[in-house]
Amino acid sequence: MIFVNMWSDNAVLPERKLIYAGNPSEEIWTTQTGKRLTVGGMTDTHVQNCYYMLRREMSLDEHWLVVFKAELDKRGIKI
Repeated sequence: MIFVNMWSDNAVLPERKLIYAGNPSEEIWTTQTGKRLTVGGMTDTHVQNCYYMLRREMSLDEHWLVVFKAELDKRGIKI
């Protein structure tokens, strides 16, 4: 997995924005019950629900938030 930090030169206070540069479909997500799934094998609804859950909790784990967003973008799903 590769992350790229993007910085805005135009802002007074630049904001860090992580961009996922790998293939999000190959990431392995572990469910609450311990089941391991590839993100690419998850349904659209499951990916959306995971993304919304992490965003709602204001998760400190930005990695998964970025992975799920990248997968949704890859599938052409607007959120």
